[in-house]
Amino acid sequence: MTKKLAQTTKAADKAAASATREKATQKAVTLAVAKAMKPSISMDATAADVDKFIVSIKNRGAKLDHDIHSAAMACLNHADKHGDTTLMVRLLMALPKSTRRNALGQWAVAFGKFMQNPDAKALATIPLVYDKTAKTDLAAAQSKPFWDFRNVAEGTNEWLFGNYMEGVLKTLARHALGTDAESLKAKAALDALQGVQKALAVPAQAAALPAGVKADRRAPDRPAVAAPVAPMIPAVH
Repeated sequence: MTKKLAQTTKAADKAAASATREKATQKAVTLAVAKAMKPSISMDATAADVDKFIVSIKNRGAKLDHDIHSAAMACLNHADKHGDTTLMVRLLMALPKSTRRNALGQWAVAFGKFMQNPDAKALATIPLVYDKTAKTDLAAAQSKPFWDFRNVAEGTNEWLFGNYMEGVLKTLARHALGTDAESLKAKAALDALQGVQKALAVPAQAAALPAGVKADRRAPDRPAVAAPVAPMIPAVH
């Protein structure tokens, strides 16, 4: 009986200790969240102080934009030289929530050797993969930073669908250069899909298709005019 009582007491002490640790952890998390959410400026700040704070935000935002663009250019060049897309993916995943992540993704596809990941299940963590058929245009990328790049109207699903279409177009284009029966079938499928792309107003993401193969393109600055296309793959946020 004494042994059983000791075991019960020990189990109770262990449970109490575990509950105490859990409570302490929850308290620490609560304090961390509260600290993180603490306002950067008081709601009762004077108009002059708020105005100064706004100027500070503007200056810091401009510096952040410059830093992101500089990093993106380095990632673009790195992918071109080494066939490694992991740096660009890490940059995309590292962007603040308020930054136009999808615009940077479009920019990378338009000016570098990137395409949307055809594996829909991996899009959330690896949105872009290497595209050896594309060409890198560092000069154009430098002159048109991602925040000015707009291939489609804002809408993640439309952008993803456009990239999905582009990947299919590139695959067909690679098989449509010959004169054999299979090449002719690929060319017919390519022509048909380009017709669908045009009808849906889905922009080609500045693809570098093989010579002699025409693609339906839209100017980077021209917004899409059609309503957003129903999503075929999950959005990346």
